[in-house]
Amino acid sequence: MISLLHLVSFCMVILGVGCSNKDTCSVEQLSGAIDDITGQWRQFKTEQINGGPPALVYDYSCDNIFYSFNEDNVLIVWSDQADYLGFEGGEYTFTFTKSSDGQTYHTLFINDVEHICSISDDNIMTIGLEPRPGPLDLPITFTTLYFVRTK
Repeated sequence: MISLLHLVSFCMVILGVGCSNKDTCSVEQLSGAIDDITGQWRQFKTEQINGGPPALVYDYSCDNIFYSFNEDNVLIVWSDQADYLGFEGGEYTFTFTKSSDGQTYHTLFINDVEHICSISDDNIMTIGLEPRPGPLDLPITFTTLYFVRTK
């Protein structure tokens, strides 16, 4: 009987180790102004709400997904991942307008489509993947991309 309990315990440990979640990786970040989007940003997480809570959270901290906002208003997206939630790899035009009075919510147009954007005091930038909804629109899916400044 005791041998059987040891065997079951051993199997539980092996099963728990085999089913462990993806490792969490640290993402180094640089400091920057909360009203300046230029530079390179690394996507580390995505939250998606499909019709209501709870949110689905995707951890990309171990992946290389980069968004480079250049001073000439060109956004370059590249990644070593083929399947992730975010903008596809390539070049996009963008327009970034700072909010007034040092607020953290800004206006961001990517390829002439407005997206919700904020940059917090701790240098976390968020971008709403879906176009910004109009006053009467209620989006069924809402996806928020999370970034840290890397250059």
